[in-house]
This record gives sequence, C-alpha cells and structure tokens, in this order.
Amino acid sequence: MDNFEWGSGYAVRFGLYYVDYKNDLKRYPKKSVKWFKQFLRRDSHSPIPHTYPLITSNETSKIEDSLVRDAKRPRNA
Repeated sequence: MDNFEWGSGYAVRFGLYYVDYKNDLKRYPKKSVKWFKQFLRRDSHSPIPHTYPLITSNETSKIEDSLVRDAKRPRNA
C-alpha cells in the first residue's frame, strides 16, 4: 500500500504492488511479491522451537546498559 510522505508526496512507493494512478489504479506485482510468498511458505512451517532462548526485559536492560558503557569507553587511537 502506498502512502503520502510529507517530504516526497506520493513519489516514494511502498508495498508489494505498484499502483498505476493514471490507469484506473491498476496494480502490478513487484519482484518482492515472489520473495514474500516464499518467505511466508518457508517460515510458516517452522515455528520458533520451545527451546529457543527468550530474552526477558531485565536481560534487555542489562544488554542496553553494557552497550552504553561500551560507547562511553575511550578508544585506543
């Protein structure tokens, strides 16, 4: 689906289909349609295993804190 971009109007196109505004809004599939269909088929049959390690919000905070500390650490020049 295309939308209005404040900086570019309708010139920037999004979505899986190209919409021809001058030809009765006819839609043409983009190459991404084929990729997306394959993606859905492939991933719909392989759910996340129950053994997949989930990250809790507490662990996420620890990761973010360590990233902030690393960013503040002086670099060796």
